[in-house]
Amino acid sequence: MRILLDMNVSWRFVAVLNQAGFEATHWRDIGDPAAPDHEVFGYARENRMILITHDMDFGYIQRINQNLQPKLSVLLLRNTGGGISPDLHAIKLIAKLQELSSGLILGESYSIDLAKSKTRLKLVQI
Repeated sequence: MRILLDMNVSWRFVAVLNQAGFEATHWRDIGDPAAPDHEVFGYARENRMILITHDMDFGYIQRINQNLQPKLSVLLLRNTGGGISPDLHAIKLIAKLQELSSGLILGESYSIDLAKSKTRLKLVQI
């Protein structure tokens, strides 16, 4: 599974995700850190990558581009603070990616709360 981490997600997740068997890249390593959201979105979609972000704007961008192919999955991370260690967040993120893999491959998008281990399927599918 190919994953693109948005600028607002820690680059430290890249190594952990790659060690777990994912193909993860951080936007800072391939694009302009100040690039607008639609550029990050377009890159992920064109390269068939799952986009992981904290940015709520991607739901809006998905609605605008909902008829485009290929489909893009967005994983919106919520509550990554709260005194939980980054290592525990990484473990929970890996478990969620594995749990949601079939939906993500089909272009479904999810909002996940790593602090509460809640997952919600977003209604917008690209």
